[in-house]
Amino acid sequence: MTEEEPRQYARGPERIARIQDLASGITCEQAAEKYGISLQGMKEFSARNASDIRRVREQQNEELAAELHGVWIADRHQKIMWLQQYAENCEAELESTTDSRERRQLRAQAAKLMHQAAEQLGQLPVRGALELNVKGNPFAGFDAVAIDDDGNLHPVK
Repeated sequence: MTEEEPRQYARGPERIARIQDLASGITCEQAAEKYGISLQGMKEFSARNASDIRRVREQQNEELAAELHGVWIADRHQKIMWLQQYAENCEAELESTTDSRERRQLRAQAAKLMHQAAEQLGQLPVRGALELNVKGNPFAGFDAVAIDDDGNLHPVK
């Protein structure tokens, strides 16, 4: 904080809006940009209001749970049970059929079901989004591109 930039605390509706945004999952960077303040200022706001943000997040989760109460697809246990039943049905069909095309389709379906079940159980790594900050064509001005043994690209003149 410099002398030219006096500290201004958010009050009233703006404070509530910031807390709700942070509780809903937007990052401090996104919130700082949205409200036109520095990233450091938003981080300080988040730290000062951590208990309120946590309370709003819990309230949002309770509201969502109440909304989804009784909806079987929202219940992870029910989804896993359904996937298991469907996989067992695929196995039974696989044992009873002799058609190679149908067997291949059933094996593929069973593999997809197992993947979905593993995903529900949290046994798969999280897929991250790859962000590239490239301005222009990084290979412009080169005649060819070579790929090394590790699969990395290298421009060649």
